[in-house]
Amino acid sequence: MRLAVRAAPARADHLRLVQPATARRAWLAVFLAVLVPSTWVHAQGSSAPDSADAGRPIRVAAAASLRGPLDQALADWKQSGGPSAVITYAGTPALVRQIEQGLPVDLFLSADPEWMDHLAQRGALRKQSRRDLLSNRLVLVTRPGTDATLPPPAQSTAVSVELGQADGADGALRRALAQWPGNGRLALAEVVSVPAGRYARAALDALDLWRPWSARLAMTDNVRAALLLVARGEAELGIVYASDARVEPRVRVIAMFAESLHPPVRYPAAVLAASTHPRAAEALAFLSQPQALKRFTDVGFILPGRAGLGMGDDRVALSCERCLR
Repeated sequence: MRLAVRAAPARADHLRLVQPATARRAWLAVFLAVLVPSTWVHAQGSSAPDSADAGRPIRVAAAASLRGPLDQALADWKQSGGPSAVITYAGTPALVRQIEQGLPVDLFLSADPEWMDHLAQRGALRKQSRRDLLSNRLVLVTRPGTDATLPPPAQSTAVSVELGQADGADGALRRALAQWPGNGRLALAEVVSVPAGRYARAALDALDLWRPWSARLAMTDNVRAALLLVARGEAELGIVYASDARVEPRVRVIAMFAESLHPPVRYPAAVLAASTHPRAAEALAFLSQPQALKRFTDVGFILPGRAGLGMGDDRVALSCERCLR
C-alpha cells in the first residue's frame, strides 16, 4: 500500500525570516487583493458527483501541521476499500490562495476557521459538509542541548508547566523570557496570516511579551518551518503546536500555553463545492470516525471541546517525557 503525497509548490526561501512590519504590509496587499471580487466563480454552486471520477485519487489540501497522521488516516481508508489520496500540504492561507486560483481539490482541511469562513462566504464549500475535526495546543520548545530552564516552581527541564493559569505560571514565563540570556531568536509562524502565528502573537500579547521579543522573532511561512528552525539550532526557542513538537525528536517542550491566552485552535474540514468525486463526502466521514481520529490524538492533537492533551487535568504540570515523547 502506497499513499501518494504531493508537496505544495515550494519556494527556495521557505524558511525565509520575515520582519513583522514588512510581513504586515506585504500580507495586507495580498489579502486586499483576495477580497476584491474576481472572476473566480466556478465554485459558487455545487458540482454534481461524476461516476467517471470514482477511480481517481481523492485530492486533499491540508494544513502543514497535519502531515503525518493525515497520511496514515487516509492510508487506512485506502486499506478499507477507499481510493488513494493525493495530498497538498502548505500553510492554510497559501492553500486558500491556490484553491481560489483553481487548484483542483476535493477535500480541504484548514488550521483556521477564519480562512474556512472566507471560502464559505464565496460559495466554495459544499453545503452542510463543514465540521470541526480537531484541536491543538501551543507549546514553547527548544533544543534538548539548550541550557534553558524556567524559574521556580518549574526548575526541572523535564517538566512542562501550564502557562497563564491563576497559579502564577504565567508570571514565571514572563520573568524567564524577559531575562532570557543571549540574543537567541524566537521562531514562530508569520503572525498576520498564518493561524499558528496569530495564536502565538495573541499568547505573547496576553503575557506582555510581544514588545520585548518583537525584534528577535524569526518568522516563517508555516508552523512546521518554525519547528525546523529550532530543530536545526537556527532559533533558540519556538512556539509551535503540541502535535508538531511530538513528531520532532530534535526539540523538547519547555512549557504549554494556557488555552485562555489565545483564540481556540480549531481544524475545520469541508468538501469543496467544485469537487466531482463521488466519494469525497465519504472520505471526510471516514476522517471523523474514532479510528481515524486516533491517528491524530496519538501524536498530540485533541478533539474539539476536550481540555488538555487527553492526559487528564490540564491545569497541572505535565512531564514532557510522559506526554510529549
